[in-house]
Amino acid sequence: MKRQIEEIVNDSMTRDIPEPKPREVRVLRHRGKVSVLTGMRRSGKTWLCYAQMRDLMANGVASDRLLYLNFEDDRLDGFTQKDLLWIPEAFFAINPDNRIKTCHFFFDEIQLIPGWEVFIRQLLDEGKVEITITGSSYSYFSQL
Repeated sequence: MKRQIEEIVNDSMTRDIPEPKPREVRVLRHRGKVSVLTGMRRSGKTWLCYAQMRDLMANGVASDRLLYLNFEDDRLDGFTQKDLLWIPEAFFAINPDNRIKTCHFFFDEIQLIPGWEVFIRQLLDEGKVEITITGSSYSYFSQL
């Protein structure tokens, strides 16, 4: 699984960020807190992530400090909570200098991985990573 993660992270970091259509929605971000985008399927959560990424780059954040992963990617079938730990390792292996900079991780539909909450908490506790997660509302509400 480690090699798959390295491949997926590398793909993400070399792919162009799509140009979203302008929207009047703003995502509130607070340092040290996770930004959560929920809503029904196909409502534009992914495109809000792309818009955030483009805004960050427009404000001087280098693209190599951004990571977007979609957990609906079929290469992640069978992915477990323990496999999540390979993500930051692969990301920082590509750009080791980023370990001392604030980086931004966007995890789309991460709720598909059981135990994802522990991984997100670990990333927050380590600091230096701003996190945005998305999920279809049915997934979150079914856990209540």
